Amino acid sequence: MTLTLVGTPDEGASPFDAIRHEDADGEYWLGRELQPLMDYSRWARFETVIKKAKASLALVHGASAAEAAFVQVNQIAHAGNLGEQERCDYRLSRFGAYLTAMAGDDTKLAVAHARVYFAIRTREAEARQMLEAARPLPELREPTTYPLVDVRVLLRQNFGVNVAVSDLTRVLRQGAVLRQDGRPAADYSHLFWLKKNGTYEVFEHAVEPIYRLYESTKLRLEMAAQRALPMDPPGWPELPLGGES
Repeated sequence: MTLTLVGTPDEGASPFDAIRHEDADGEYWLGRELQPLMDYSRWARFETVIKKAKASLALVHGASAAEAAFVQVNQIAHAGNLGEQERCDYRLSRFGAYLTAMAGDDTKLAVAHARVYFAIRTREAEARQMLEAARPLPELREPTTYPLVDVRVLLRQNFGVNVAVSDLTRVLRQGAVLRQDGRPAADYSHLFWLKKNGTYEVFEHAVEPIYRLYESTKLRLEMAAQRALPMDPPGWPELPLGGES
């Protein structure tokens, strides 16, 4: 099977957009609809890929996170003379679908297209969330900001994440949020405030976005390490933040 991915997913050029569903809980993809687009002829083999991806997420973030991203559902299908038969399927979140693509057969071109598509989709969603969560404050003359040493304390207090400043800095650098010299990358400069002494601190309203960037980057690094594959530099396909709605 040959798939052509032209432009970005929002241009409607990808077959993965055609099977995208959305409801009150957000967008999702069904495993049985994703199966042929990833060039798997047998459901049993593709279900093994889904279960492998789910197990990886459970290992890193726990069973509850895995159950939320990979929801097993039962469908009624018509089987000719056998009448209606119940069959298993999976409702995959955007991230669940991406992890499924990551767990797929490396030799399949269709799997590579799926990885690119869901990487872009996830990066776009992250960018929209960051812009929404970090809209400019009415008054920025004396904003409340925190150095990373205080951000780590807030992460422990608010999210139960205990991380050293050195590890927090390392992960943010590997996720292309911070430059090697400690300055924020252009796409994430709206999360930081430049102090008069020349140092950068995190806006109070940007602590949660920083936490989400830290967690998603850490998971991508751990997934890449498990597969012994390098991350797509610099971690995700970089998309401009400007113009996002």
